[in-house]
Amino acid sequence: MSPQARCWYGRQTLSSVLLALAIVAMATQVLGQDPTKWLVGTWKGTGPSPAGQGREDQLEYVFKEDGSYRAEIQSARLGLVNITGTYKVEGDQTILEGLSGRGGRRVPSTVRRIEDNKIQVESTSPIDNKVTISLLSRAK
Repeated sequence: MSPQARCWYGRQTLSSVLLALAIVAMATQVLGQDPTKWLVGTWKGTGPSPAGQGREDQLEYVFKEDGSYRAEIQSARLGLVNITGTYKVEGDQTILEGLSGRGGRRVPSTVRRIEDNKIQVESTSPIDNKVTISLLSRAK
């Protein structure tokens, strides 16, 4: 093999190695990011009340970096309801495990990201097991 060919092959190999290292570095950076970082903060919105008859509940959820959350719900049928608990990501959704301040009942919920500043919260009422879906926006 001529010296020019060896030099060309050496440059090609070096270029390939550098490209592979750059790809690995970018993948490590992306994979190392906290998948719930986007969720941290305050979210507000309304949702249908389990009371029915077209009534709506006012909701405010606050998610913290430590994996905890709190929710204040101005319920059309119960008045102010506070929920506290934890959240964790499972695939493309976030699972909330909370307890109601009214009787300590378990309130299971699921959060799905709709857009950068919009989420959907699906909750099951601990009173009658009715499922509601609410849309919330990031508070400014």
